[in-house]
Amino acid sequence: MKPVYYIAIFLVICVSCSSNNNQQPIDYAYAINDNFDIIDSNKDSYVTLQEAQAVLPGLDKDKFLLMDYDGDQQLSLSEVNQFIEENKTCGSTLRRGISCTSQRIENWITDFITLLFSLALLWYLPVPKITK
Repeated sequence: MKPVYYIAIFLVICVSCSSNNNQQPIDYAYAINDNFDIIDSNKDSYVTLQEAQAVLPGLDKDKFLLMDYDGDQQLSLSEVNQFIEENKTCGSTLRRGISCTSQRIENWITDFITLLFSLALLWYLPVPKITK
């Protein structure tokens, strides 16, 4: 097989498998909302970045500040709820786990089918004959 085909196969695999597994800001907002009393370790009714990162280590400053509507570097429960209302992506608050999971499974199946189709196309592509 020619190197071009290997490169094409590699690119198809990379594109098909490049699903973003990183947590999105909305995921952190749900986690903060669900565990606000636990995350608010000093019980001042605000969550700072340090308090949030102690419980949610993947949360970075940029994602945290997206939820901080008043710019005071801390989150109130109302700010978190406002962020959730403006940015929720799948299902209602009560059913978000089920509907988000089904959406993720559907995306995974679609990616897998795309990968199989792409590999089948590459497999059956005619190999040009080199004549000298």
